[in-house]
Amino acid sequence: MSGHGFSVDARLALLLVDIGLPPGNVLRRAGLPGDLFSRVDAALSPEEYYRLWNAIEDEVGDPALPVLIVEALSAEVFDVAIFSALCSRDLNAAALRVQKFKPLIAPLRLGVTITKRATTIRPDWSAASPPPAGLELVELLFWVRLVRLATRSHVVPISVVGPESEASAVCSEYLGVSYSTGSDHVVRFSARDAERPFLTANEPMLQQFEPGLRSRLEDLKIGRAHV
Repeated sequence: MSGHGFSVDARLALLLVDIGLPPGNVLRRAGLPGDLFSRVDAALSPEEYYRLWNAIEDEVGDPALPVLIVEALSAEVFDVAIFSALCSRDLNAAALRVQKFKPLIAPLRLGVTITKRATTIRPDWSAASPPPAGLELVELLFWVRLVRLATRSHVVPISVVGPESEASAVCSEYLGVSYSTGSDHVVRFSARDAERPFLTANEPMLQQFEPGLRSRLEDLKIGRAHV
């Protein structure tokens, strides 16, 4: 992580390979350096980040891409900030942790609302120009993938509201609940599912991650203050 950009590394290249895309082709289409994923502390501006996503969409040419991506997500392709979420005790703790560190890895912030009935996660892209709809959709579906991966249970959210997409039917099938479109993009889980223990919880690992993540976040704030 450097300056005011958003980190990318070889883990993204691995994800691209897992969904059948040659990373070099994607980078060329996006007009980005061919060695980007192998650079130390490589970072992209929001505009470059979106351009990379558009290149991925163009290479795949399938509106179901958001589902393909989340189904391919595994611990080995997670950034440290996201891997730390897997080490949390439950979805509530994970969402609050990612809320704190998400600005390190994507041009968005998270709104997290926890009540006795439900937990609502709301991605906020207002700090940057509007993102591609597919990228917004991946951000929503990610939370379903995370809780299923961490609990080893087929958790079904209460509701998911996102942008209009040709993948609505595929998303509904993946989610187990009808995917809705609207202006307020959120994913909502029952309190029971949000408190379901993560089988991947690892407090010692969290204690190792936290200092480095806090340091990166402070560097990011300093970098943006000087832009």
